[in-house]
Amino acid sequence: MMDGLLFEPRAEACAPGMEALLDLAGIGAWRVDLPEGRVSWSAVTRRLHEVDEGFIPTLETAIAFYPEPGRARLIAALEESMRTGAPWDLDLPFVTALARLRTLRVRGRAVSGRKGPTTLYGIVEDITERASRAEEHARLALVVRQMVSPVVITDAAGRTEWVNEAFERTTGYSLAEMKGRRPGEVRQGPG
Repeated sequence: MMDGLLFEPRAEACAPGMEALLDLAGIGAWRVDLPEGRVSWSAVTRRLHEVDEGFIPTLETAIAFYPEPGRARLIAALEESMRTGAPWDLDLPFVTALARLRTLRVRGRAVSGRKGPTTLYGIVEDITERASRAEEHARLALVVRQMVSPVVITDAAGRTEWVNEAFERTTGYSLAEMKGRRPGEVRQGPG
């Protein structure tokens, strides 16, 4: 179903004027005109792929930038959208033409006419740094949750926002009981 789609470097991926706004936001746009078999990319989309202006992929070649299992997830989302019109929003690993590993947020949907799907529209955004920070935060949160020492996290005013299980075991106070209170307002252990 996706064979034979070609990229046209000069074709607009989005409405005139919108590309400048998306460029400012660092978001790439793309469009696939299914009946004509034409794939259009914005300048940001080409930059994210690290390809030159004349790069001419098919849709399959464009999808090949996504390694497995992300590629399978993207294809499934495209096919589901072509069947139902449902939008997709995926964070996927991505390898540029210069072999740099990135994480992209890929969003889009199919638009249908009387005879079925006519166009795929979408946007892509490089979220590599955000995804890396989220992974680091998840690792740090796991370490703090598993610590044997009590840990209390407070807001700027010193009110409790979070406690680990060691704090709950040591003091007898749950997060629900501590939330919004200053740690010094309670004595160690209930009673």
